Amino acid sequence: MISTHKIQEDTMRNSSIQNNFLKQYFENSIVPQLFIDAELYLKDFTPAAGKLFELKKEHLERNICGIKEKMKHSSFIENIRGVLITETVLKKEIKINDERRFLKCIQPCFSENEEVINGLIVTFIELEVQSYLLEENSRLELENQELKEFLYRELTRAGK
Repeated sequence: MISTHKIQEDTMRNSSIQNNFLKQYFENSIVPQLFIDAELYLKDFTPAAGKLFELKKEHLERNICGIKEKMKHSSFIENIRGVLITETVLKKEIKINDERRFLKCIQPCFSENEEVINGLIVTFIELEVQSYLLEENSRLELENQELKEFLYRELTRAGK
């Protein structure tokens, strides 16, 4: 029979592994993400978010209302409160002060029993990067098509 102590040890070990994995993910993520609790306190952020919004570790555990100027767009707090009220994901295109465009996604995080929102994850995806990649892909597809047509003509001419 498995002892309660053994089950607790296994649970603690698994929890530690998961926490370490999440810590490594956050520290190495290139995606700007903010982690905000239901009381609007900044709990964590990825290095990319720190760079984008000029955040430092001193900003942790501070109410985001006090650092909203760093968020660089006007509707940030209203959007956060809206997600807390509606309990639905919000996706919105925004432009920050330096004119870069982002898709902002605010996603509620629920407690384990999924009855209460205990926080939010705010992710920012730069749209210009996606636009550039789409343009580059189109250019390469066109170049590929021209190369195929050239090779077809040359092979057809050589076969005569």
